[in-house]
Amino acid sequence: MGVRAGQGRPGLSWNELTPIERLDAFHGGVAHRQSATAVLGPLPGRVEGGTALYDSVLAAYQTMRSSFDPNRINSVVVLTDGRNDAPGGLTLDQLLARLKQLSDPDRRVLVVTVGMGPDADATALRAISTATGAKSYLARNPADIDAVFLDAILSRKCTATGCTG
Repeated sequence: MGVRAGQGRPGLSWNELTPIERLDAFHGGVAHRQSATAVLGPLPGRVEGGTALYDSVLAAYQTMRSSFDPNRINSVVVLTDGRNDAPGGLTLDQLLARLKQLSDPDRRVLVVTVGMGPDADATALRAISTATGAKSYLARNPADIDAVFLDAILSRKCTATGCTG
């Protein structure tokens, strides 16, 4: 698991808060699960408006492709409360074309999307997930987010292995 947040360093539309690593890995005596969880709490305070959703999805996808592990489920889970509104960034069509170009059935990377709240662009999120063979979720009500997030995480295995249900 790695955690990235919007509005990164100059020239980047995202900022890596923790690297991608197995949750049970230890660094400096601390489990990565604990490190990753610790950065999630302050995320709401980092919201500054503006979402470079398409650029961020592509960057995360490329990162997962470069660290692909055939013995793991290689996926990106995108949580967003907005829509892409990055001037000069990728368009949805450009992102979808790039995902198609990069896809490799032998090195499958899923992009599971979770839209939260009324401003999430459900149509775009569904298109992104569909392009990678993954599922898309929508949680319009904050009370639904726990169940939606859990289902989204669990769906990665079925989507990666092709099971249905």
